[in-house]
Amino acid sequence: MQNAARAAKTGGETRSAEWYAAQEAKRKKEKEEKKQLEKEMMLLLGKDYGGMTAKQKKKDEEEKKKEEERKKEEARLQYEHDFGVPITTLDQVFRVDGKSNVLRVCGELVWRDNLVSKTKDGSKECVYCKISDGSTRNPLPLTLIGWTPSNCPVKQGAVVDIRDAVAMVRGEAVDLEVTAGTGTITEASPTLAEHILNLKREAEELRERGGIPIEELIEEQRAKLRFAELTPLTAERFLEWKAKKLKAKQDAKEQERKELEAKQSKGGVNVLSGRALFAYDPTLFKDDDAAENEYQVEEVAMSSEDEGEAEGGEDGGEEAKNNDEGDNPIEEEPDVDLDALDDDDEDEENDDDAKKA
Repeated sequence: MQNAARAAKTGGETRSAEWYAAQEAKRKKEKEEKKQLEKEMMLLLGKDYGGMTAKQKKKDEEEKKKEEERKKEEARLQYEHDFGVPITTLDQVFRVDGKSNVLRVCGELVWRDNLVSKTKDGSKECVYCKISDGSTRNPLPLTLIGWTPSNCPVKQGAVVDIRDAVAMVRGEAVDLEVTAGTGTITEASPTLAEHILNLKREAEELRERGGIPIEELIEEQRAKLRFAELTPLTAERFLEWKAKKLKAKQDAKEQERKELEAKQSKGGVNVLSGRALFAYDPTLFKDDDAAENEYQVEEVAMSSEDEGEAEGGEDGGEEAKNNDEGDNPIEEEPDVDLDALDDDDEDEENDDDAKKA
């Protein structure tokens, strides 16, 4: 039946097994050629156009992952380089005494001399600059020893990162020195530069809104006392001074109280005046808001009684008069004639003139 079906399909022709094997080999070859052609086409198109095999996709994803990890590691190392070492602000450098090593300073290079200069002793070439970070109003002088304007690693306007510098006090000024081979000066990374410029901008805006901050005024006064022999202030010394001042004040009040008691003691009884008693213990006195009203009411009542006594008759009036005279034994002064006084003064002047003559 199979042979009959094959014969009907092939027009009555009979095919051998070799023929079928050849046909199978042909189909397999065509399939491989098609696969190879697709592969070549994908390579020509590239991964941007989706021409990528599964193996290539996996490999590409692994490469992307490695690249991301590498960038993260670089960012971590850069962050440690930028912010891992503490940065000394310029206002702290201004407060140094004598000679001091400064581990790290960052700021904007606001000025740079373009002429070849020499150090103070004339032994080495140097470049004079000024840097600012906003912590102080005035820039800090900077000397780059061992560099010239032609080989200086930084330009004016750049944010610099200075390591292992030396702060020197000369007279009333402070100079920061960086020596080639000992210290380093490099241009700050974009992240660090942005951070320093933001701090500087915030400090300048603060000065514009409220003038010089109180901290800067204090530091300016301290700078004037830089070379005076002063005792450094610490928390322990401040608390000790405060306790002494408080004890001295209490002792003075106690001594004053004892002196007042000694002066006002009579017959073995100590008597304090109202003022001294208030100074000794103000809590003994209480302000009564209604006292003024009560006093006015009593005064009005007394005035009414006095009017009633006055209307009581002559006897009552005489009795009140006698009581008043007894209570207030003050004699009335006689009237003074002003004209007579003027005459007496003129007579005294005439007598004086006559004596002089």
